[in-house]
Amino acid sequence: MKHKIILLSLLCINLASCKDDVKDIITTINEDLPALEIPAKYDTTTFAANTTDIYALRTNLKGILDSLNKGRTKNNRQVATEMRALFEKGTPSLSGITNPVFKNEILDLFTKNELAYQNTQAFDPTKTPAENGNGGIFNGYLLDENGIEFKEATEKQLFSWSMYRYAEELLTKNLNQASIDKAIALFGANANFPNTNVASATVPKPDLFLARYVAQRSLAESGLYIDIKKGFIKLQAAVKAGEKYKKIQEETVTNILRNWEKGAAATAIFYLISVETNLMTTDQTKKTGLIHNFNEGIFIIKSWKGLQNKQITDAQVDELLALLYMPNNEKPALYKVTVPANDTESIAKIKSAKNRLKEIYGFSDDDMKAFAINRITVR
Repeated sequence: MKHKIILLSLLCINLASCKDDVKDIITTINEDLPALEIPAKYDTTTFAANTTDIYALRTNLKGILDSLNKGRTKNNRQVATEMRALFEKGTPSLSGITNPVFKNEILDLFTKNELAYQNTQAFDPTKTPAENGNGGIFNGYLLDENGIEFKEATEKQLFSWSMYRYAEELLTKNLNQASIDKAIALFGANANFPNTNVASATVPKPDLFLARYVAQRSLAESGLYIDIKKGFIKLQAAVKAGEKYKKIQEETVTNILRNWEKGAAATAIFYLISVETNLMTTDQTKKTGLIHNFNEGIFIIKSWKGLQNKQITDAQVDELLALLYMPNNEKPALYKVTVPANDTESIAKIKSAKNRLKEIYGFSDDDMKAFAINRITVR
C-alpha cells in the first residue's frame, strides 16, 4: 500500500510554558486500495482439512434426523438418550454450538418424540391436545399433542440455533481461511457450491441442510444461493489480500449472513404458499401433507429467535408465530391448520404471515412468485 506521510512539527511558541518540548504528529493518508481481484471459483485447497470437525458435526445431525424420520412409521424404536448422545458428541458438539437459551427445547423434543412414538393411538386433529395425550402418527408424520412435528422442529431450529449461530461467530470473531471453510460446511454446502440437492454423476456431493433449500429458491446463475456463493468467493479473496481489505471483509461477511437469513425466509415463504394453496383446493388427497409443510415454515421462522446479527427482530418473530397458531408463552395449536372448519381462518393467517415476511425482508412481487416453486426443477 502506498502512503503519503505528513510530518508536522508543532513548536511551542510560549517557551516559558512549553519549555523546549517539540511534539511531532504523523498523519497517514491512505490512497485508494487497488481493486480486489475476485476469482471465478472458490479455492478448495484447504477445505477438506479445515472442515473435518464440521463434517463430524454434520454426521451427528444427520444421525438425529434419520432417527426422527424413522419414527414416522411403527416398529422403528425412538430413544431420546440415543439422540441426546449424538447431540452432545464431538468437539464442537451440536449442544456446544446451540443457542443456550433454547438448548433445552431441543432436548425436550427428543423426550416428547419418544413418548409420542410409544402412544398406541394415532393423532387425531379433531380432538383436543388433552385427548391426544402425548401425540402420535398422523398422515405419516409423528406429532406431539399440539401438532408439532418432532423432526421438522428439531431440524429447522438447529439450522439456525446451531449452524448459523456458529458460522456467524466464526466469521465475525475469528475471520480467517479456516473459519470461511467451516462456515460453508455449516451452511450445508461444500467448496464446489453444487447449487442442487440432487446427486448425479457430475454432482456426487450435493447440498445438504439449509443449503439444499436455498438452492431450491435459486436458478443456475442467479438467486440467493449464487449470492452466498459469490460472497464466500469474495470473502476468501479479501482475506488472502490481507488486513488492508478489512472493511471489504466485514461488509462481505454481513452480506453473506443477510443472504443466508433471506434464503431461510424464502424457504419459509415457499412452505406457507404450499399450505395456503392446498387449503384452497377441494382435492382432499393434496391436504395430507399440510401439517408437515406448516411445521417446516413455522420452525424456520422460529429458529431466528434469540440470535445475534440478523435482520428480523425477536418481536417480529413472535408476531409471525402468533399469526400461525403459535403465540408466545401460550400453548401452540398447529393441529388447527388440518381441520376443515378452520380453513378460512388459516388461509387468512398464512396470507398475513407471508406478506409480513415480504415486508420485513423487502422481497418483490416477482421474488414471491419465484419462491413458490422449486427452481431446481425449472432450470
